[in-house]
Amino acid sequence: MRRVVGYFHRSAVATSILREKQKLLQLPEHKLVIDVSTRWNSAVDMISRYLEQQPAIYAAPTSTELRKRGKDISALSERELTYAEELVAVLTLLKIATTALCEKSVPTLSMILPLQHQLLNCIMKARDDDSALIKQVKKEVVNDFSTRYQDTCTKKDLTTLDAHHELTVQAVFSLSSVKSKAAVKVDTSEVAQSEATVELPALPNFPNESHDDLHTVPSPAKKMRQETKESESVMNKPTRPTAMSSLFGDIYMTSVQQPKSEQDICEAEVSQYKKELSINATENPLTWWRQNNERYPSLAILAKKYLCIPATSVPSERVFSTAGDIVTAQRSQLKSEHVDRLIFLKKNWNP
Repeated sequence: MRRVVGYFHRSAVATSILREKQKLLQLPEHKLVIDVSTRWNSAVDMISRYLEQQPAIYAAPTSTELRKRGKDISALSERELTYAEELVAVLTLLKIATTALCEKSVPTLSMILPLQHQLLNCIMKARDDDSALIKQVKKEVVNDFSTRYQDTCTKKDLTTLDAHHELTVQAVFSLSSVKSKAAVKVDTSEVAQSEATVELPALPNFPNESHDDLHTVPSPAKKMRQETKESESVMNKPTRPTAMSSLFGDIYMTSVQQPKSEQDICEAEVSQYKKELSINATENPLTWWRQNNERYPSLAILAKKYLCIPATSVPSERVFSTAGDIVTAQRSQLKSEHVDRLIFLKKNWNP
C-alpha cells in the first residue's frame, strides 16, 4: 500500500489520471496519504484513504498513458484488503484516544489511567468473532499498554481524585498547609519591646478632672479585655427558668457540637463528593470545580493541583512549532518580548 501511494505521489501524470477517475466514479477528490514513521496515526490515515479511493486506484492503471509508460502498479489482493479493513476498525479507536489526549484544554493527567483501563478491558479485549490477525494485533497492543504506569507513586498521583483513603490524606495535608500559610505568627517579645520604645504623647488636662484621674483611664487593650470578660460572664450567667422551659425543657434540649477536626471535615467532603453524579464527558471538569469550590474547599485545592497538568506534551510542542513559524530568516530581528506576545496572541486569540 505504501509503494502504491508513493508512486502516485511521485508521478504527476498518475496523479492527474487518478483525479480523472475520481470524477468519473464520483468519489471525493482527496489526495492519497502516505504514512510517516514517527507518527503512527498517519498509517491509519493512509489505510483509510486507500480504502476510500480503492476503485479509482484500481482504474488508474488501466489508462493508456500509464500502460505506455510500462508502470506496473501492484494491487492488493482481496485478502489484504480484508486485513486493511479490519486494521482500520481497530486502529481508529486508538487514533480517537490519542486525538482526545492531544487537545489543549480539556484532557488532563486524570484521563490517562481511566483511558488505559478502557482500552485494556473493553476496546482491545479479544472477541470470539475477531480474526486471527485482529486477535494478534489486540494482544500486542495490550502487552504494550500493560507495561506503562506501573510505578505505585505515579498511580497514586494519577488517581488522587478517585481513591478514597488517599484522597482524604491528600485533602487533610492540603487543608493544613493552607491554614499554616494563613496563620500569622507574632513574637510577643518584639511586640512588648516595640510598645516599650514608643513614646505616647502627654494627655491633655480636661476641666473638672485631676491629673491623677487621667492616669487611671484604662488602655484600649485593657478595656477590650474587660469588655470580653463582661460578655463572657453574661453568657455564662444562668438564666431564670421560664414556664416554657419548665414544660418543654426536657424535650427541646440543645446540645453543643464539638468542633470537627480536619480529618472529619475531609472525610465528610470525600463521602459527599463520591455521591456526586458524573458530569458529561463533553464538559470541562475545571468548570465544575470552580462552581463547587465552596462546597468542597479542601478537594478544590487538590483539583487545582492535579487537573492543571496536561495529559501529553503535544500542546507545548505545538507552541515550539508556532515559535518556529514566527521567528524566520526574514524576521530574525524580532525582540524576545515581541515573540512572546505574538505566540500568546496566536494561541489565545479567538476572533
